[in-house]
Amino acid sequence: MYGIDEKGRKVPLDSTTIQVTPTHLQIAPESLKMLRLLGLTLKNPETSESTAIIVRLISSPEYLETQRKLAARPIYPSPWTRDSNEIHVELKEELALGQVVGVYPAVSRQNMSQVSRQIQISGPMKEAFDFDEMTGELKIKQRIDFESLDESQKMFNLTLVSGDEGFRSEAVLMVKVLDVDDNSPVVDMREMEEISLPENLAAGTKIAAFDVTDPDGSDSYKVELEGEGSQNFRAEINSNGTLSIFISEASQIDREAKDAMAILVKISDVSGNSERILLPIRILDVNDNAPEFEQPMYEIEAMEDWPRGVVIHRIHAKDSDDVGPASEVSYRILKDSEGAPDVISVNSTSGVIQVTGDLWGLGREMPYKFEVVAEDSGAPRMNSSSILSLRIRGKDDVITEETVEFLEPKFGGAVVKVKENLPLDTKIFTVKADLRGIPNKTSGKLVYSIKDLLNSEKEPTFAIDKDSGDVFVTKEIDYERLKEYTVSFRRIWKVPEKRILSNSESFFHFVFFKLFLVF
Repeated sequence: MYGIDEKGRKVPLDSTTIQVTPTHLQIAPESLKMLRLLGLTLKNPETSESTAIIVRLISSPEYLETQRKLAARPIYPSPWTRDSNEIHVELKEELALGQVVGVYPAVSRQNMSQVSRQIQISGPMKEAFDFDEMTGELKIKQRIDFESLDESQKMFNLTLVSGDEGFRSEAVLMVKVLDVDDNSPVVDMREMEEISLPENLAAGTKIAAFDVTDPDGSDSYKVELEGEGSQNFRAEINSNGTLSIFISEASQIDREAKDAMAILVKISDVSGNSERILLPIRILDVNDNAPEFEQPMYEIEAMEDWPRGVVIHRIHAKDSDDVGPASEVSYRILKDSEGAPDVISVNSTSGVIQVTGDLWGLGREMPYKFEVVAEDSGAPRMNSSSILSLRIRGKDDVITEETVEFLEPKFGGAVVKVKENLPLDTKIFTVKADLRGIPNKTSGKLVYSIKDLLNSEKEPTFAIDKDSGDVFVTKEIDYERLKEYTVSFRRIWKVPEKRILSNSESFFHFVFFKLFLVF
């Protein structure tokens, strides 16, 4: 005995479901539900004759109609089943209006090309979507922003129902709105306008810290520094979202080279959203420069009969630090300068060198060496030194050498009284010089020049005629503004078609006089 099911497959029958009597054959109905044909062989035990019987099984019209409707019930796409009708949908926020979220057609198993037209959609967020019954497309109708949704709207269900009454199919779309990282990190600048930091800070020193947050909840960031001077710094963000700026190992911050800079800090989250902030940085001066003399050695000469108070030179040292105590330079002469006599002094502020002792009788063979120190007022104080080489000369030295000698003013200086408010170009003095020790005085000429030794004026107050030696007023003289000038004259023997004698080839002595303003 065997059976043929709906698909034409041969199905063995369970013998326990069959009862045979001399007059009847009974088969349990449950075993016949899926069968369309029943094949069996009947045998007479007395004669051993057998007969093959084929039984066709048919259903009632009502039963067949019910089975047809059941078979025609719509089905939804996988993973939907009748036993598990939930379909999980992950919906990203900020999708464009009209964008397709998914396709969920309800089709008949009997005709898979027929799309159901009786789909109904329900749920708390159905207004945010359009459902196309022809294609089964679920589209975005309204903007969905994760940050603006309440908790009940971030996870919700949409129910799709289709089919005839009593034979409907239902699918539950379990929608979860995903927070897309579409926001840039936010940096709390705390109303900071500028970072001020002293130069020469040690590597690793923290100079600034800011809080970084992300509206999308990201806690992983990448930070980069850009801009000129960014190599002097490094940045990092810890797990708490604190952005810290440090001095880098390669830092070479020097206010004297650059007193301000601006770096661009770029903070990016894992999705590439980035925020840029500009950090203006002001470099504060630190006393890291010692004053520098204009010359490593100053070679000057003085006549042995010059009195105390005569100005013989002026030294100058420049400090590159910012204006303030760190660049305020003071001068002094070391007392133990190689046994040099205490005959000169330096003005601590101006650097003017004056005779303060008796020069008479000092040795003239070798120059005296004085160590001059220039020191700033910064913290810590920094200084440098130069050598002042002073050679003492006598009148005989001048007469016996091939040189030029001043007749007016005499060695030792002169004092000229000048009234204030003199008209410009008024002659106030005539410098006279003579050639000493030069046999042929017709082969050249004397050239005069004048210099304000104290550099007290940006524009010279006096000028000298280079040929005649006449000194003129070139600027208004105001007694209330300045009562005294100190200048030096220089005379040079200029030989035609030859070089001008330089300091190293002949001795040029400076003679000083004071112009006192009277009224």
